[in-house]
Amino acid sequence: MDNPALPREDHNHALRGLARINALSRAWAPIAREIKPLATEPITILDVATGSADVPLALAPQFPTATWSACDLSPQALTIAQAKANARATNLNLFTHDVVMNPFSRTFDVVLCSLFLHHLEPTDVTRVLQHMAAATRRLLVVHDLRRTRPGLALAHIFPKLLTRSHVVHIDAVKSVHAAYTIPELRTLAHDAGLTTASIEPTFPQRMLLTWKPGGSP
Repeated sequence: MDNPALPREDHNHALRGLARINALSRAWAPIAREIKPLATEPITILDVATGSADVPLALAPQFPTATWSACDLSPQALTIAQAKANARATNLNLFTHDVVMNPFSRTFDVVLCSLFLHHLEPTDVTRVLQHMAAATRRLLVVHDLRRTRPGLALAHIFPKLLTRSHVVHIDAVKSVHAAYTIPELRTLAHDAGLTTASIEPTFPQRMLLTWKPGGSP
């Protein structure tokens, strides 16, 4: 998925496969739980490294008071995301952004990031956490894979049942191998200055980091 030379059709097929996996595994559910206490009033939410925008499109109907934005480095992914948003009549502000290299020019009440950190080297994870934290006024939520033996077993089996994309089949296993453990992510969050971040395991073999500016876990 990270290979810029990947043919467009293979990339599109992989994005569709990932969307199916995310939907059936309810990858957005722990994120929704964290946003819910804030959604009694109008809030702004940014989804970082959104891909084809599976998470914001799943959550937007649940939080009608929210104004949604999403960013990604890939123009191709954002084109697909825009088409999906249009088909669902969802107002989603999409923009291109390299979160590894660049901070954000404005802030949001909530910043989300789902299934992205495992693509990054540790120094880049620290930088991304710093950039997202600086853009967060009230809540940062990061949901990602955990590197575990059960997670690796699921990565070998689950994607083959849900998609024919060979890219997803290969990427799923590589992603678990590249993922972090909870102690490793806690260290990286501390290095990024998020000393009050809370990290907990979530289903299936994932983990959820939450952090509030100037507050307790």
